[in-house]
Amino acid sequence: MENNLFRDLRSGLGRRRLWMAFAAEQLRVNYRHSMLGLIWIGIGFACFAGVKIVIFGSISDQNAAFFTSWLLCGFLAWMLISSFITKACNVFISSKSWINGVQVPFSVFIFKSIWEEIIKTVFTLIVAITIIIFFGQYSWVGMIFALLAIPLFVLTAIPVFVILGILCVYSRDLLQFVQTFMRILFFATPIIWIPQPGTVTQLVADANPLSYFLMLFREPIMAGALPVKAVLVWAIITVFLWGVAALIFKSQRNTVIYWI
Repeated sequence: MENNLFRDLRSGLGRRRLWMAFAAEQLRVNYRHSMLGLIWIGIGFACFAGVKIVIFGSISDQNAAFFTSWLLCGFLAWMLISSFITKACNVFISSKSWINGVQVPFSVFIFKSIWEEIIKTVFTLIVAITIIIFFGQYSWVGMIFALLAIPLFVLTAIPVFVILGILCVYSRDLLQFVQTFMRILFFATPIIWIPQPGTVTQLVADANPLSYFLMLFREPIMAGALPVKAVLVWAIITVFLWGVAALIFKSQRNTVIYWI
């Protein structure tokens, strides 16, 4: 198979019916025999976010509408980003039988995982936007621009899947490390707390790259403005990740099958 990452991705995109079917089947398996099916995704998000809004909103010095939008936007973006990162670690390991038995582009398994998470995000997005409209602070125009953050997240997720997917094949301990690290990173990311200028919280937020990714989705909705700084940080990180992913894929693609 092709060792060039971009050719592999192009070939994988040409098989979109295959990975879309894979993703749909996986979701059907996950929610088989459930009366509500995928609706549980939205219910779970609403309950989890609702509890956080009540508890953390009561101790926040911000008004209720601001904090509601702040938490919902941040939590929704975090769920998508963190799911990309954690699923990336297992993307090739979980596809072992397919990789060993059928010659298909590796990107098929990447696109399958990404598409599966996007479908889930649609349900959480509907719930989040509904709550924000009734109880939060928002800009109608900003909501439209905020949706553009999702394709940006995907553009960053693809090289992350390549890098972590291959590295975790060689070191299964890395998978456990990433999962543990993401739990810690949740509290170091401005989701349930708001950075205060001139304090440690502002320093932590500025040093955390994921803060800028959350800003891509959150700021258009809440302020109706394009977060220029966040876009620049996103572009730098994404270009760097694509370069690293291309190098790793070229050098390690053929050895993955022997380690998996």
